[in-house]
Amino acid sequence: IRALILTLENKMKVLKNCLILLCFLPFTSLAEELITEKLIENLISNIEEAAKRQDVEQLITYFVNDAKVTFEFSGSQGGKMELDLLGYKEHLKQGWSMPMKFGYQVDDIAISISGNGKSAEVTDLVTETITMDGEIIMTTRTYEKIEIINVRGLPMITRVYGLIMTGNKAEPVI
Repeated sequence: IRALILTLENKMKVLKNCLILLCFLPFTSLAEELITEKLIENLISNIEEAAKRQDVEQLITYFVNDAKVTFEFSGSQGGKMELDLLGYKEHLKQGWSMPMKFGYQVDDIAISISGNGKSAEVTDLVTETITMDGEIIMTTRTYEKIEIINVRGLPMITRVYGLIMTGNKAEPVI
């Protein structure tokens, strides 16, 4: 009987320890769910690298499935393009399949994290240069606003808005 009591006491201790762990797990997972500036910087860096390699499949992994991408074109180009994630993927594939070289640079990055740490907004200036036969045929500057949320501890893009300008036009406010 004494052995049975000791066995039951040990099982109770194990059960108590498990319950204590279960009480603390939600708090540790909440801490991991906060978006930090470092996580956003890593996201931006990963996006830049995927874009420079023209790796569409990698690039779209940084977006939620129902992400929206909107581009407005300035000047004589005019117009607006609104895409879901699949449309954006196809647009990138089509553009990058052309026999041209694309330069890609991101500057003026500003990160704003919400007070609760569950979302963020990034604004930046993307300069793209398109070269064909060694000659620059077009340079665009895109003023972007990117909305980001936390998905299982990772920052994911929900929306991109870009105002695309050609040449050296004045900077708009977005």
